[in-house]
Amino acid sequence: MGLALLYINLQFEDGSSREVDRLRVDVAGVDVDLAARFRRGGDFLGSLTGGRPLLVEVGFGRGDFLVYLARRRPEAVVLGIENSISCVDRARRRVLREGLPNVRLLLGDARLVVKELLPPGSVSAFFVNFPCPWPKRRHEGRRLFSEGSAGFFLSALCPGGILRLLTDEEWYAEEVALAFEGEGGVEISLSTYAGGEVVTKYEQRWRSMGKPIFELLVRKRESTPSPVALEEEVRLLQFDLRVRFDSLDESSLASLEGVKLEGEGWSAFVKDLYRGKRSYIWRVFLREEGLLQIFFVELVPRGDGCMLKLDSATQPYRTRAVSALMREMADLIVDLGDKRRSDAKK
Repeated sequence: MGLALLYINLQFEDGSSREVDRLRVDVAGVDVDLAARFRRGGDFLGSLTGGRPLLVEVGFGRGDFLVYLARRRPEAVVLGIENSISCVDRARRRVLREGLPNVRLLLGDARLVVKELLPPGSVSAFFVNFPCPWPKRRHEGRRLFSEGSAGFFLSALCPGGILRLLTDEEWYAEEVALAFEGEGGVEISLSTYAGGEVVTKYEQRWRSMGKPIFELLVRKRESTPSPVALEEEVRLLQFDLRVRFDSLDESSLASLEGVKLEGEGWSAFVKDLYRGKRSYIWRVFLREEGLLQIFFVELVPRGDGCMLKLDSATQPYRTRAVSALMREMADLIVDLGDKRRSDAKK
């Protein structure tokens, strides 16, 4: 199930005050229709940074490095992206307690956040400290840098910007290096990491076990232009169908179970069909550029026809692939209705 992004904006009532009780916290749920609410290069980045440099930590955990970075770079905005709601809440309380007005937090999958929300050339530096390498072959798709996702990060970096990865797994650092090398326009170095001013939880753990730490630095060349942000197309997420709901039956709609659908950069598997009082619901597995989303699509009556829409029980990230998948399913359902009408006339 996709998580709606939680955007936590920490601001001081008095910009010069350092007292915790002077903090005001504005918490707003970000619309999961990312492109419709915040277009690339639009309001999101402006409200996020106010024109200041943007530094991003992916997977900040308990927030040790995030807090260190915010203190060391007070002139920059430090954005933390984390997919654990408990880590986000813990970091929120810590940032408030320590009085750091330049921190922003986002709850969500970093690959989609970077792809959908961060405009090309907007990030000065990414910091990724000890991400899970997911060593088993069947878990390759869960790795942060897999199947083209390195390109999302490289696009978001400004010319001269860097991405730093720390890991205890040399093979993983080498794999990530190859992913960025394949994108081109970068300078890459991989070396043993001697340590820095802050020691995170996992660095402390791996060093106590005698494991070496590896540092991968990826620098986007100054001469490498960032791609121009394109205007997003409207992403339709509900479709009115020219077929009467009562003309469809469970047996014909069940024929969609097991259907595999594909489009540019995505593939989907339509799985179980569930029957409600006045609805049909399919469970769908959608993979796009290495990202897997599992959600439900619902068919309900509407006027003289019916409507295909996202079921309210799940909230996937509303990407191009989700819209394209639903369009394909809508066409298949209309074809089923046409076939039943044709068979009835025979």
